[in-house]
Amino acid sequence: MVDVMKRLMPLLLIVILLPQVAFAAWWNPFSWFRAEEGQNDVQETKDDSKQPCSADDPIGLFTDCEAETTDDPNDPLGILNDDSQNKEEKVVEKIVTKTITVDNPELQKKINSLITENITLQTKINSQSSLVQQLNSCRADLIELKGATKINTADSVVEEKIKGRLLEIDEQILPKIDRYLLVASSDTITFNDGSTSISLILEINQLLDSYRVVDIKMAHKNLPTDIKTFKEGQWHVLDLKNYLVNSYIKYR
Repeated sequence: MVDVMKRLMPLLLIVILLPQVAFAAWWNPFSWFRAEEGQNDVQETKDDSKQPCSADDPIGLFTDCEAETTDDPNDPLGILNDDSQNKEEKVVEKIVTKTITVDNPELQKKINSLITENITLQTKINSQSSLVQQLNSCRADLIELKGATKINTADSVVEEKIKGRLLEIDEQILPKIDRYLLVASSDTITFNDGSTSISLILEINQLLDSYRVVDIKMAHKNLPTDIKTFKEGQWHVLDLKNYLVNSYIKYR
């Protein structure tokens, strides 16, 4: 019995260990490269499944996508020098001149004549276009001059009205001043028409206010209204007359 067990033990060990040895990667050389090939296939499959990144996420920060690369080692993703959106295509027009030649001399003369006529007409068109631009510019200048003339005319009318009004005030105030000074050497209090020193001064002050309404250059103050006699207001009225005649009216 013992001999039988000794003989069966190797068989049992062989039966138990044989499958493990047969399927072991280190024992089977043919399976050494299968795992790497499988991993490469999986990696290639994963890489192929990625979609190119969109403009909203060009480098794949928020989505699983494949970013476009460039040959520049300092900017592999093309972010620093991405001027494609700012560049505008420039269209350069190129004039191509074709020379037409034929074997028939008469026909060639007609062709040359037509070419010359075409050049002449083109020159006239260009000159007319320039003349039209000059005409439009002249019209604009004329309209501007008309507007300026209207403004100047309006200003002239206003100035004439102001001058006329000032002359009217001059004709009213100077006789009143002369009348006041005429009786200033006497003790007269009233005129025959009832005018007094105070009433004349009030009338003169009213005319001075009219001056200021029309002309802001009138700088003389109104006469005092507490003067009872002409003699008391003689100096004030005389000073006003000197200002009007020798300064204001003379250099107005």
